Amino acid sequence: MRNAIYLILLFFPFGNCLKAQINTFSFLYESPQNKRSFAPIQDSDDNYIVPLSLFTGTTWAPSDLDKAFLLKFSPTGDTSGYYYSIPDTAFSFTNIIGTPDGGYLVAGSSKAIGMDSINLLLIKLNNKLEVEWQKHHYLHGHWMIYISRLFPFDDNGFILTGDVCMFPCATTNPYLVRINQNGNIVRETIYDFFSGSIYEFMLNSAKNRIWMFAVGLPPHSNGRSVTILDTTFNFISSQPLQPFGTPGFYTKWLNDTNFIFSYQARKVGLPYQDQEFTVEIRDTLFNVLHFDQFGLPDSYDSPAGPKGLDFRHPDTIFYASNTDLAFGPPPQGYTNWFMVRQSDGQLQERFRHFYGGEAYYYAHAIIATSDGGCFVTAGKYNHNTANLELLFLKLNSEGMLVGTNDPDIQQRMSLLYPNPATDEVVLETYLDATIIKVHGINGKMIRQSGGIKGKNLINLSGLPAGVYVISLYSKGEYIENHKLIKKQ
Repeated sequence: MRNAIYLILLFFPFGNCLKAQINTFSFLYESPQNKRSFAPIQDSDDNYIVPLSLFTGTTWAPSDLDKAFLLKFSPTGDTSGYYYSIPDTAFSFTNIIGTPDGGYLVAGSSKAIGMDSINLLLIKLNNKLEVEWQKHHYLHGHWMIYISRLFPFDDNGFILTGDVCMFPCATTNPYLVRINQNGNIVRETIYDFFSGSIYEFMLNSAKNRIWMFAVGLPPHSNGRSVTILDTTFNFISSQPLQPFGTPGFYTKWLNDTNFIFSYQARKVGLPYQDQEFTVEIRDTLFNVLHFDQFGLPDSYDSPAGPKGLDFRHPDTIFYASNTDLAFGPPPQGYTNWFMVRQSDGQLQERFRHFYGGEAYYYAHAIIATSDGGCFVTAGKYNHNTANLELLFLKLNSEGMLVGTNDPDIQQRMSLLYPNPATDEVVLETYLDATIIKVHGINGKMIRQSGGIKGKNLINLSGLPAGVYVISLYSKGEYIENHKLIKKQ
């Protein structure tokens, strides 16, 4: 395929971009079209660059490729869009990485309008996000490709990993490709005899081994496994991993000997399905050194996808987690929260904050930023279009938007549930030295108690049905209120 590619630069006067201090802002990108954001990167000038793909159809319905663009945020939240056009071609962007010359490599997929077979799309951009070259590599009749990781390799080349499938994509196959600095394929492998559902890849520090984590991959079809390949993509060995895990795979090296691994799994010790964000630290022999799970009780929680954790320093790890997810399109009026969390290098929690609450949200990715904060991408469901609007948050080192009153996102340092309630309610917070006060609708304080870091049970017995206000204080300072409906 030999097509010119055109760039259109647009600055966004629309959407909602609220700035507070120099390092926090929010932006809501609204359009009626089906769309998805992928993991962002931060450049050397502290700008944030996010790949976005547009699709036909709606979020939970059959769809197809349309086109893709990049959103660029300045350190203070000024936003510009870089639209690309390939004549007679539909395409998507799913990953981006910086290149040694200060430019970028973008990976995705493309196909000629009216055709079903897909191509691997590679676009090299300069430091102004202008196109230097593009490549469309035919994928042997495959129907879908997703490039999940881009690894710098020798001679300014890259190893790309992900998965492909043939129609109707009941299962997917691992896909690995090595390219040179001009985007030409040096080596390519599709493991047609490996058929699983979820894959994640790591390149070791010596750049001579690739670890492929999977679910449902023979001969370990009943759970998680790791398969070790060399960098010519030859099989070396495989072994099972426990406990069983499902979506949300993401891995990153903490140092030369330990790595962090996130996924979704049932809460340990429960006989029923209570899915949690699960994270563990393992050594190179795959021994578990640290393990943690978090989420809301009795709800379907998962890591942000495709990237649920990140860090700049291994003792400061940021997480983005989805809570209380719906199965399929959320019903009208269904609301939930996504969570931003931080832990140390032994997975001991430092804080946990909640965003959303007034709509249905799904977090896509989080990256740690050079100023000690984090940048989060998420979707907000619009029932009128049956698609996700795209939300972007730049948070400070405490995981907070500071000094804003953003109408498009609620920010909470605690959650109150269930609500309405009858005999008792839980106030969950991870602040220190808390005081919890219960007020009547007339403002009169009814009761007060000291709180703990975690789940605080509030007894409602003896209170008549009605509306109450639960107030949270930390270290003597007011934090926030919750309206509670007490039922008989």
